[in-house]
Amino acid sequence: METTVAGCTEMSSNAVVDGWVFLLPFVINGGEFNFVNGVFEVCLNDTITFELGPPYDTNIQWTADGIPIANETNSIFKITSSDATEIINYNVCGSPNICPN
Repeated sequence: METTVAGCTEMSSNAVVDGWVFLLPFVINGGEFNFVNGVFEVCLNDTITFELGPPYDTNIQWTADGIPIANETNSIFKITSSDATEIINYNVCGSPNICPN
């Protein structure tokens, strides 16, 4: 790189700048459910699955209403409905294994 200050021009040493670029995280859903007005409706004893898409396979944590769900640290999260009628917001975070932090 060349820089000029007060009429004096100098060259800097070569430098390599590199980085990783990943797709934004996304979730794949499957199972037995209806999707109505942006809400998954799961009937009694039906199952819905959520899968955090690749390359996010490290440091995974699923949450329900912002609270970490114990032992739910895999890319696939399965829910079998009960007779509850409440709405629960599920989220997930994770990292690619090549860049876990």
